[in-house]
Amino acid sequence: MMAGTCYICDRPAFKTCLLCGRSACRDHLDDKGFACIKCAPSKKGPNISKGPGEPGGVQG
Repeated sequence: MMAGTCYICDRPAFKTCLLCGRSACRDHLDDKGFACIKCAPSKKGPNISKGPGEPGGVQG
């Protein structure tokens, strides 16, 4: 797998945000790894990317 570059900090990024499509490193993704912190800014409050199948999730 090739790493991209995190659009926030320029470190290697292996995932992309499901909401904006930009590459982000693990430090700049939400707790579940679905959305970047700019699309899901609160790591402690309501999380817009709860995941598929969960109420309020990306695909739910």
